[in-house]
Amino acid sequence: VTLTVTDTSGNSSNCTATVRIETIDLAPSYTQNICMGDTAQLFANPPIGAVYTFTWNGPMFGSGQQNPFIFNTSAAKEGTYSVTITGPTGCTAEGQVSVDFNEMPQKPAVTVQDNSLCYGENVVLVTNTVGGANVSYNWYRGLPPNGTFLEATTVPTYQVNLPAVGTYQYYLIVAVGGCSSIPSDHREVTVFSAPEASVNQSNITLCAGQALVLGTKVAGSGVSYAWSGPTNFASTVQNPTVST
Repeated sequence: VTLTVTDTSGNSSNCTATVRIETIDLAPSYTQNICMGDTAQLFANPPIGAVYTFTWNGPMFGSGQQNPFIFNTSAAKEGTYSVTITGPTGCTAEGQVSVDFNEMPQKPAVTVQDNSLCYGENVVLVTNTVGGANVSYNWYRGLPPNGTFLEATTVPTYQVNLPAVGTYQYYLIVAVGGCSSIPSDHREVTVFSAPEASVNQSNITLCAGQALVLGTKVAGSGVSYAWSGPTNFASTVQNPTVST
């Protein structure tokens, strides 16, 4: 580059300097550990001190923003994203970043060992083992997605100890590497109160030859009976007769 200076008398002088133009190496980046379906952001990371324009290109993507967002991330949107920045003199620089997202676990399936329990029994919930790093099984009571969180386990089973009489719903969300599945279908469990066994007479006196009639006032839908006594007596009726 040569600079020439001329005064009003026509005298001039010049000097020469070497100017070196270097391109800028861009290092764009993006938000890490994004789950598929969430939103990621790209960052151009331009040099400080000038006003630039930006051109982003990538899989199913284009933007003129400096730090644009990738909405509703998916496997189809993974890959190489390139950004070109243009300075006020028209000079350009380009950089690339490889983008990938974490997969969401599949919807889990929950089974219950017994959906009709007597009071004093435990609810046992089971699901399939899920592979991956940092797997967490998150158990809920209620209907998805507004249930009450119970506990997170590292094994695919969960036990609810001694629930009170009533009807309950349970469901599960699995998290792998920080990405959570959608809720499982709920499973319903009913806990019934235990019947109180009582007999009509606790002491019975008979005359020789009389039949012994046992009985209980406990009755109702689903009630069963199991009588037992001396000489291997057994009966399954409400009011059995014992031969004497």
